[in-house]
Amino acid sequence: MNNPFLKIFEVLKIQPRSSQIEVLDEINKGWDDYKYFAVSAPVGVGKTYIAEGIANHVENSYILTSTHQLQKQYEDSWDEIVNLKGKGNYICNMNRAFNVDFAPC
Repeated sequence: MNNPFLKIFEVLKIQPRSSQIEVLDEINKGWDDYKYFAVSAPVGVGKTYIAEGIANHVENSYILTSTHQLQKQYEDSWDEIVNLKGKGNYICNMNRAFNVDFAPC
């Protein structure tokens, strides 16, 4: 089966792990039947490359993480990413004493 999500590995000149191929093959099989996919896999599987493979195939994508550390990992490994965090991580432009969570505006 020709899997377009595996092209990122060719571009980056790295060999995909068998678990990455398995996940991307399952997503490829269901691509026309589902609108959203959630990948839950153990540490070390290489979810960053799985996400990059999918995101590079589509026009727009969102990658949700549970920690700032993972957001930083994506940002460091992928130049095209736009990293957005919760509003509590941004300073209010109207009153710099507040973050956006508690801004008076």
